[in-house]
Amino acid sequence: MSKPEAGRHGRWRPALSLALLAAGLGACAPQFYQQPTAQGCVRPRLEAAAQLFDESKQQLAQFFKQRFEGQLLNALHASNDAMRIARSTQRCFDFDDTAKEQALQLILSARLLNILVFTNLRDDDPGVMVGLYRERYREIIKNDIQ
Repeated sequence: MSKPEAGRHGRWRPALSLALLAAGLGACAPQFYQQPTAQGCVRPRLEAAAQLFDESKQQLAQFFKQRFEGQLLNALHASNDAMRIARSTQRCFDFDDTAKEQALQLILSARLLNILVFTNLRDDDPGVMVGLYRERYREIIKNDIQ
């Protein structure tokens, strides 16, 4: 059997690949030795929760202007998401007392907004309340003029 021919640039191929490998590692070397940045876990989550809470307040204000129930539901979902994200900060490694206070403040504010949204939601069947009122009318209003 005869030896396969090395080709036109056969003897330069190992040297060329070694040079490319060294250049590639040289370009990547500064990335390996950079100091990691302290990103944190609590700050981005609290900022996202605050942004969702602000969005829910805007949706509620739009509901009071336009009386479109879809905006009320959007406000409800945004405030629930804000509460969920604020509660998730306690699992972070950099959770401290200031983060705890901010998270609690966001949770309480979102809970109050939820109560406000629920009071403005329509009842499924207002006839139920009318029926209860008619059944217990004599107990509720004792001195009725008939």
